[in-house]
Amino acid sequence: DNSNKLILEIETLKKELNYKLENLRKEIFTYHSDIETIKKDFSHKKEQLMTTIKSLEEKNFKLKCSWQRLVAKLSNQEKVKKKEKHQNNIGISSSSNINFDQFYSSSKLLKTFNGHTGHVLSIDYSTFDDNQFLCSGSFDKTIRVWDIDTNKQIQSFNGHSSVHYVKFSPYHYHKYHQNVICSSSFDKIIRFWDIKHNRQLQVFNGHSDSVYVVDIYVLDLVIILFVYGILKHQNHYMFSMGTQAMSNVLIFHHYKEISTIVIKVIILV
Repeated sequence: DNSNKLILEIETLKKELNYKLENLRKEIFTYHSDIETIKKDFSHKKEQLMTTIKSLEEKNFKLKCSWQRLVAKLSNQEKVKKKEKHQNNIGISSSSNINFDQFYSSSKLLKTFNGHTGHVLSIDYSTFDDNQFLCSGSFDKTIRVWDIDTNKQIQSFNGHSSVHYVKFSPYHYHKYHQNVICSSSFDKIIRFWDIKHNRQLQVFNGHSDSVYVVDIYVLDLVIILFVYGILKHQNHYMFSMGTQAMSNVLIFHHYKEISTIVIKVIILV
């Protein structure tokens, strides 16, 4: 009797153990199924997230390009509107003027200058010692000088966080017979660069935001740097370069941002 009872108890325990093992296998299978479902859901969400990120990056790039084109367009419009551009070209030989009618009628590419790695926002043209030069400012943080006749880069300047506007300085050529470039930047600073010695000459601080445009006006022997066009605080400044202090002589306040300006002198008789 005891033996039969023991055998019965063993069989009962076996059944209970098998039952528990079967339930455990079912639970494990359920857990594996849940894990696979979570993996698939995570993979799908990751794919959606990557697609969203890629779409946002493309939109950001397009917006940046549109903004850069707008800035370049405003800069070009400022150049076109200057009616007295000859006043900025003191020291430049009149025989070196470009025949734009001939250029337009030819309808073909004359020169290509490669070297910048970012968008070129501004260029300026000048002649020194019977040679033709072009300077350019770019989002790649550099200012480059090109020899138009040889089609080669002869100088490069670094210092700005990005370069918005460049201009050859008639002041330095007229007074010191130096070949100098003036540049303005989103870093709030105006700089002057000596082309021959590859060095920075002067720095103008004063703006509290990006400097969009610079101009230099020459009146007899009085030479003034006129700086204007910041984004937020709507001020533009006039600096005198006639003294070593390069003092800020005038401040003009506006209620909206400044994109361009024309300097004129009217003589009343």
